[in-house]
Amino acid sequence: AFVESNRSIKWCPMPGCGRAVRLPETEQTQPSDVLHNIPSSKPPLLTSHAVDCGNGHFFCWECLGEAHAPCGCNQWQQWQQKISEVKPEELRASCIETEDAANMPVAL
Repeated sequence: AFVESNRSIKWCPMPGCGRAVRLPETEQTQPSDVLHNIPSSKPPLLTSHAVDCGNGHFFCWECLGEAHAPCGCNQWQQWQQKISEVKPEELRASCIETEDAANMPVAL
C-alpha cells in the first residue's frame, strides 16, 4: 500500500521481480507540489526516465515499458508503430522504409 500511495515509488514491471524503485530526487517534481497535492502545470515530458530496479531490469518510469530514454513515450510508440509496418520482404528490395523509420522527425 505504501508503494501504491507514493508517486515517487513504483513496482518493477518485470513479472516475479517484486522490487520497488524510487525515482531519483533530481527527476521528481518540486517537493512542495507533492506535499500539497498540487497538479503540475508542466507540459508533458518530451523525454523519459529510464530506471533500474537493482536486478538489472531497466524500464521507463512513465509508461513502465522498455527503457527508451531519451525519447518520450509518445515518440517511442510512434517509432515502434512505424518499424512494425516495415515488412521483411520489403527490406530486401529497398531500405527506404527502414531509413524513414530510423529518421522519424522528433516533435519538439
